[in-house]
Amino acid sequence: MKKIYLLLFLGMVATTDTFSQMIYNQRNISKSAFDLTSKKATFLSKQFTDTKVIIGDENNDLTAKRRRSSRRRGGSSEGGLYVSFGLGYGLGLGSQNMTGFNDSTYTETEGSLVNPIPFMKVTYDQINLSLGKGLCINGSVGYMINGNFGVELGLSYLLGGKTTSTQTNEKTTTTQISKGEGITSIQASMVRISPSIIIASGMEGINPYAKFGMTLGFGSFNIENTNTSTNTIMLPGIMDTTIINKTFNNREFSGGLAIGINATLGCSFTMSDNISIFGEFNMINMSYSPSMSEIKEYSINDVDKMSLLTTVAQKQTNYYESLEYSSTSTPHTSDEPSQALKQSISFGSIGLNIGMKITF
Repeated sequence: MKKIYLLLFLGMVATTDTFSQMIYNQRNISKSAFDLTSKKATFLSKQFTDTKVIIGDENNDLTAKRRRSSRRRGGSSEGGLYVSFGLGYGLGLGSQNMTGFNDSTYTETEGSLVNPIPFMKVTYDQINLSLGKGLCINGSVGYMINGNFGVELGLSYLLGGKTTSTQTNEKTTTTQISKGEGITSIQASMVRISPSIIIASGMEGINPYAKFGMTLGFGSFNIENTNTSTNTIMLPGIMDTTIINKTFNNREFSGGLAIGINATLGCSFTMSDNISIFGEFNMINMSYSPSMSEIKEYSINDVDKMSLLTTVAQKQTNYYESLEYSSTSTPHTSDEPSQALKQSISFGSIGLNIGMKITF
């Protein structure tokens, strides 16, 4: 009987130990599973956070690329401010004639005993001119509203080319040779302001564009006249002498405002994110009517003779759209400028311009 009780006791002890091990193992399994899940969540959370940072950096890079690309196209959807500088040369456009401005020759020879009537010949050649020709220094400031549209304010200085006419005359007899030469030259200068609208292709790298607008001009032009006469008297055995006289005067025409239109076709070439170079084909259609003129220089044989011009009327002239005189008009005095009708002079030009543009 004692043996039976002993066996039952040992069985209960063994059962209790097995149950305890099972509980202990279950707790270990649960704890291991919890630890694995926590690490996985931490890893996934960290991976998700890292992924968000990487995407943000990529967005920043793409934004910078878009900005650089927009600059290369000459403007972005947000607009862009720029300045430009250029140099060009224009040929005269819309040329015209001026009264008394032409080439001429006059020759006269003494007649003979058979035909005592002198032989005379005169030729005239008309000269067409436009004072808009010459060297042009220009700059502008503009704003591109987007890659395709913008506005610009241009400022330029025209250093006009010189146009010259020559008049010659010669008279020959047996005892005298008289020669004369008159050289007249016209040269202009003008400051021009040109507000324009820009239409651009918006292409990257090479960007064609067009500009249209008006041009306002403030300028002047000078007419210089040099007359040289040579008189040679030939009396064999008595006298053989030559007399030379030279006169010079310079009259400046100024005042008034010139108004015209301008059109430009150009193409810019990207050099960097902010700098590009351009070439333009430019046309200006404009005329100018000065409101006054004044003699600035007068000399005889290279000696200043301005003192000989004693009245205002001799030195100055005012120009008007219309003039009216009548028997009741107040007489014009010599202490007032002379009066004359206005004459419109062409300042049109067509030419090329090259330069550099800086975008901000």
